[in-house]
Amino acid sequence: MRIARYRLVIAGAAILLLAVGALGAWLSRPAPTPPGPTLRGLTWILEDQGLLAPEPGSDPATEPDSAAGSGSGTDSDTGADSNTGAGSEPRVDVDEVRGILAAIPAATTALGDYERDAFGKPWADMDRNGCDTRNDILRRDLADPTMKSGSWCTVTSGVLDDPYTGSTIDFVRGEETSPLVQIDHVVPLAWAWRNGAGDWDTATRLAFANDPVELVAVDGKANNAKADDGPAGWLPPDADSQCAYVAVFTLVVAQYQLTIDDADRAAITRTLDTCP
Repeated sequence: MRIARYRLVIAGAAILLLAVGALGAWLSRPAPTPPGPTLRGLTWILEDQGLLAPEPGSDPATEPDSAAGSGSGTDSDTGADSNTGAGSEPRVDVDEVRGILAAIPAATTALGDYERDAFGKPWADMDRNGCDTRNDILRRDLADPTMKSGSWCTVTSGVLDDPYTGSTIDFVRGEETSPLVQIDHVVPLAWAWRNGAGDWDTATRLAFANDPVELVAVDGKANNAKADDGPAGWLPPDADSQCAYVAVFTLVVAQYQLTIDDADRAAITRTLDTCP
């Protein structure tokens, strides 16, 4: 009886040691680097929302690797990615965007007394994946993102092909370096407030401020220069990205049932007229 009890104690101790060892190994494991998406930034948004036009001469119904299909975006002649990052600008479905813009109601009055706090604390974890929105967008938009050891969420470095300036930025997490890459609300929060968001409830404003369709990682200086302007006051300095920018802007305004004034509507229309 005493021997059997002794064996049970030894067996229990062995199991406990194995469990502790396994837990320690799991906690100390390096965080995996998630594979970067084929599409990033404005291009990811356009593809996700069905606003990418097929490449000239392609048939989306018969070519599964077209931009409107799998999103692989590989140019068979050059081997280059035709729909990735900011290095190659996406082809916008201009007719679709024009139709969306035409259905947006005109602004009659602008709501004042904008309050940033009314949109919630930056950044929330809306999808409950354990990561805040900023890190979610960095993982989506940076090439070769690396993660903090032991973390599935915190992005410590990566490369941004900036959709606003066309430049390449080496992102490194840090007090002085993190602001070089900012997460822009394509439709600025203050602009949204003036055009209807001031009447929303708290939950809708929080969802808007953290919606990945409304967010893109960009050059910090360009984002600061944009401030809270609509397309009439600011467009990306890189002219090749302006079509994608106004397409996403229009989409977000329509999805959230905001209004738009004549100046911004005219600026979007002029930009769409220049799209390939």
